[in-house]
Amino acid sequence: MRFTIRFVPRKEVYTMYDLHASKSLSEPMKPVEIKAEILRRGWSQKALARKIGCSESQLSQVINGHRVNQPLRQKLARKLGLQVKQVFGKHHPQPSRRDKAERKAH
Repeated sequence: MRFTIRFVPRKEVYTMYDLHASKSLSEPMKPVEIKAEILRRGWSQKALARKIGCSESQLSQVINGHRVNQPLRQKLARKLGLQVKQVFGKHHPQPSRRDKAERKAH
């Protein structure tokens, strides 16, 4: 029996930071890119939510841009090792009416 050993050149591995570094800071990461970075680090959204002190639902809403929660955005970006501008862009959307109402209630 004869064996042939082939050396396959490895493809370069890029992190989301490397891929996103080439983008403009005003261009936010897409939700799928944020989710891919979370998975790349070996976390589930549920585990990450626990790490940053929020519910999985709140984290999902922030990632998908349905909710503007600046402290949560900062915690998420910090946990990913990125700046808030790199994850969510330079210009943050205005809080929704619901977010404003929740802030007044507290």
